[in-house]
Amino acid sequence: MSLDSGLYLEREGDGYLQTLEPRLYYLYVPYRAQGDLPVFDTGLPTMTFTRLFSENRFSGADRMGDANQLAYMLRTQLLDRDSGDQRFDAAVGQVVYFRDRRVTLPGYSVDNRNSSDLLAELGFRPLRSLRLSSNLVWNPDAAHTTNGGVALHYQPAEDRIINLGYRYYRGAFEQSDISFLWPLARQWHAVGRWNYSFDGARTLEGLAGVEYDSCCWAIRLAARRFTRDLNTAYSDSIMLQVELKGLGSVGSGIESLLEDGILGYSRDYSRYPEAE
Repeated sequence: MSLDSGLYLEREGDGYLQTLEPRLYYLYVPYRAQGDLPVFDTGLPTMTFTRLFSENRFSGADRMGDANQLAYMLRTQLLDRDSGDQRFDAAVGQVVYFRDRRVTLPGYSVDNRNSSDLLAELGFRPLRSLRLSSNLVWNPDAAHTTNGGVALHYQPAEDRIINLGYRYYRGAFEQSDISFLWPLARQWHAVGRWNYSFDGARTLEGLAGVEYDSCCWAIRLAARRFTRDLNTAYSDSIMLQVELKGLGSVGSGIESLLEDGILGYSRDYSRYPEAE
C-alpha cells in the first residue's frame, strides 16, 4: 500500500516565478521471508531522489523489500516568467523508517537505521548557456558525506560544449571529468574527454579527436586510452568512421562514444546549416 501526496505553490515576482513543492510518500509492504530464493541480478542501488519514491528498495525482481516508511522531499524553483527557463532549483529529501528492514541480500544484515541518508541538490543557471549543479548525500548516523559532486555545463551553441565535473563516493572513488566539443574551422571540430581518478592517481579514460560534418557526409577520427579499473592495464585504440548520411557508416561507432562521454553532444544532421 502506498499513499503519495504533494502540493505545488507558486508566487510571482519581478520577471520571475518561484515555486515551492513539498511531497510526502508513505509506503507499507509486509514482510515475507525470501532467503531461500536465489539472487541473479538484484542489487541495492545508491539512494537518489527517484528511489525515495520507489515501491521496492532493491533493483531487480529477486527481492521485494518490506517497508513501513515515510519519504519526504521539499523542492523550490526560480523560473523566468517570460521564457520558462529554470534559473535556480534546490531540493532536499529523506526516508524515515518506522521499522527495521528484514529482507536482505546474501551477506547483508538487517538494516535497523531510523532514517536514510539525507539527499540535497542545488542548481544555478545564470545564463541560458551556463549551468552549475551540485549534489550531496549525507549520512546523519555517521556524520559524514557518503557521496557528492559538482558539475559545470557550458553550451553557447549546439557545437560548442565544455563540461567540468567532480564526483566523490566515500571509500570507492574520487574522480574528475572534463569533456568538450569546439569548432576549429568551418565544419571541423575538436572533441575530447579526460576522466581522472584522484584516489588512484591515474587516468581512467583519455580521448582526443576531430570530426568533419556536412549536410551529406561526416568523418570522425579519435584516439582513445582507457582502463576498466585502477588495476587493469590500459587499452589503446585509434578509431575512424566515415558516414554517408541517410545511407550508413563504415568504421567504429565513435558518435555513440561521444554522446555517452560528452554531455550535450548530439549527432544532428542539420547542425551545420551553412554546409547545405
